[in-house]
Amino acid sequence: MEERIWILIGKKFSSSLTEAEEEELNRLLPQYPEAQYTMEVLQSCWKVRSDADKLQQDDVFQPAEDADALFQYSIKKRGSRKVDWMGVGMMLLLMLVGFWIYRDLIVPLSEPVTSVAVNHAGSNQIITRFGSRTHVVLPDGSQVWLNAGSVLSYAEDLAQAAVREVNLQGEAYFDIHHDEAHPFVIHTADMDIRDLGTVFNVKAYPNDPVTEATLISGAIEIILKQNDQHVRLKPREKLVWYKAKDSIAFHPAFRADSIQHALHYVVQEIYPDKKYKLYPETAWLENKLIFENESFAELAREMERRYAVQIHICCEDIANTPLTGSFTDETLQQALDELRLIAHFSYQIKDHEVFIFHQDQQDGN
Repeated sequence: MEERIWILIGKKFSSSLTEAEEEELNRLLPQYPEAQYTMEVLQSCWKVRSDADKLQQDDVFQPAEDADALFQYSIKKRGSRKVDWMGVGMMLLLMLVGFWIYRDLIVPLSEPVTSVAVNHAGSNQIITRFGSRTHVVLPDGSQVWLNAGSVLSYAEDLAQAAVREVNLQGEAYFDIHHDEAHPFVIHTADMDIRDLGTVFNVKAYPNDPVTEATLISGAIEIILKQNDQHVRLKPREKLVWYKAKDSIAFHPAFRADSIQHALHYVVQEIYPDKKYKLYPETAWLENKLIFENESFAELAREMERRYAVQIHICCEDIANTPLTGSFTDETLQQALDELRLIAHFSYQIKDHEVFIFHQDQQDGN
């Protein structure tokens, strides 16, 4: 997939990109920030070169009356072609410099989308740290997008296995290459999810109080490990499994259209956000965090992964404050400033830690 994006960029600058390929390129660029940054540098250089060409075209030659003037004009044109090649060289140099700046300077400061592949005696792991996301194509052709703070592991012979199995800690969006003869199963701590021809999202962070499976299209079967119960979801439904024995009715995930079960889970329909027309459960794929009636404590866990920080909330009343809204390009400080208008708190940021306390408290004490 990474090779594909460079091919598309090359075709774009050679003016041979089709409309469908243009849409594909626009969809892939956010997943590969290095390629996106390089393309921006190229576009800037291309604009400078185009402006120079335009100025050269404006310098129209007026027909000369003698051969000497014509000779001087031909020399001028040959010289301009030489400068043009120098411009191409400068473009390439700027592209390389821009790529170096992005890789060695911007990347360490902004903690972008990165992943680490680790091989363990016949198995592979894909790890995304907090503040990052990544996309991977598995050996069988299935595609997986991993959210921040997630680990996906699978066997090297996944494509040949009778049952294709992966293990997930964290959150991932799956687009499975369906093969009835070789079932695909995702294992989490609380449930197994069996693909039946599917696009779906799984959220299974070890420290979260719930595990969620959200079906976008196709079908999945969920096996709850605690009681070996099998649940099938329909498109645009999600199952929320509660790890603790708290009352489900008081959890924000519970709504009037939820189907409540005695064994600590609910099944409910999902709806797109009114502002962005995205499902909140999968908005992270578009680098958006959409939350509806979530407690500050729940939102804080998502913000920790998004911004690579630890958030400490001083008191229960602030932690339980319900919040609704969305974040797209906000910095951590901008996000906190927006939230404090609703939850009425003060905060301090110290290195990679955030301390939330009442407005009347000073210095977080």
